[in-house]
Amino acid sequence: MSKIAIIGYCQTVALLNAIGSWRQSLRRDLTTENPNIDAPFGWENVNTKGRLFDITSIDEFPEFCGAKFCLLNSETHPAAHFKKNEAGELSIDCTYELRQFLVDVADFDVIVSVINGSELSRATYLPDFDIFPYEDIDAERPPIDGLYVNQWTQQSVSWVEACLFVMRHFQPHKKIIHVAPPPPLLIMGKNGKYTPLRSSIRIKIHRENMKMMRQITSKLNIDFIEERLEAFTTDGFLKPEFDDGYGRGNIEFGRLTARKIIELI
Repeated sequence: MSKIAIIGYCQTVALLNAIGSWRQSLRRDLTTENPNIDAPFGWENVNTKGRLFDITSIDEFPEFCGAKFCLLNSETHPAAHFKKNEAGELSIDCTYELRQFLVDVADFDVIVSVINGSELSRATYLPDFDIFPYEDIDAERPPIDGLYVNQWTQQSVSWVEACLFVMRHFQPHKKIIHVAPPPPLLIMGKNGKYTPLRSSIRIKIHRENMKMMRQITSKLNIDFIEERLEAFTTDGFLKPEFDDGYGRGNIEFGRLTARKIIELI
């Protein structure tokens, strides 16, 4: 049976909830001031220093028996990123947390990366615009060149690429699976966590993200879990019954992801 290690940010919770029990392990092992890890937000800010924690898998997913997880948080965001020196040469800055994780999983068979998440949250700072294929002609909603969105999206996914590059560099022969975040909801909530951009623009940006991630993972010989069709509408949006109320996948979405992982290992 494959020994599985999982690493990621808050989007990881849907997968962990589906696999089994994990919060008690985090609560027991953390040497911090009693974080409320049952809350939907806040506990992610606990600095776990890249440490591994135990998952007690349920009977439905025996393949995850012995799996461990590492939760990253805002203090370690991004876990790695590209930078240029004065000569214009590219290098990668990698955090202690990511390096520690890769050392600790040296004897694991599979790494599951959920190092991504709400890339669309950055779209909060974009003006209301339209990109091809255009919805309508509206003087208040100027069309912009798709190249702009392509460049913006490249910046959005570059830190994920850097993290995956580091993983592949340190583990050149290991099975690595990268899990895509869910697409946006057609109708977003009103809790202040969502971008004001229209649904048609959100889905176009998400598709551009996914196109780039397919190219990145293919180049690095990393399996990419993108489609969980049962959770998507015909237009590619996340169905409300697979949303956790905060624009992230819920436990049902996590179950679909777990099954996709099992198919690949």
